[in-house]
Amino acid sequence: MNKKPFWLSWIAKDADFTIPFPWWVSGFTDDTPIVCCAVWAQDEEKAKQIIKDAHFVGDPDIEFRFCEEKAPDWSPFCDRFPRADWMIWWNDCPLEDALRAEVARLREALTDIRDLARTGMKPDVYPTEESWNQHKIYAIAADANNALKDGKS
Repeated sequence: MNKKPFWLSWIAKDADFTIPFPWWVSGFTDDTPIVCCAVWAQDEEKAKQIIKDAHFVGDPDIEFRFCEEKAPDWSPFCDRFPRADWMIWWNDCPLEDALRAEVARLREALTDIRDLARTGMKPDVYPTEESWNQHKIYAIAADANNALKDGKS
């Protein structure tokens, strides 16, 4: 379910829409706006669906001009398409580094939990296999709890 950036343009015959992603009116054809928009989606079909779902009419009359997948580090902002304060874009998000660090921390905790769960032979200090498995379950729960607590601070 990895999302990728897409750059789309369409003739907005039904111009009543709301999209949190960056978008601009890039021109007109017969007094109808031509809109360019950057979105994050799994594939081209889902990128187009984001645009369709953003319109207030049930079945919007949209004529897509193009829908291009972009590189993960691509940014839609440039001189022609400047960033407005309301525009949200993952690559420029001030929380990106913090979010990436949190994901890395949680992945490390999950790896520790998986390693513990995969531990095979019962050490001699545990009299039964059941007591060993119970210890592993408690340790996994403690690791998960600590990971969640660390994330709240």
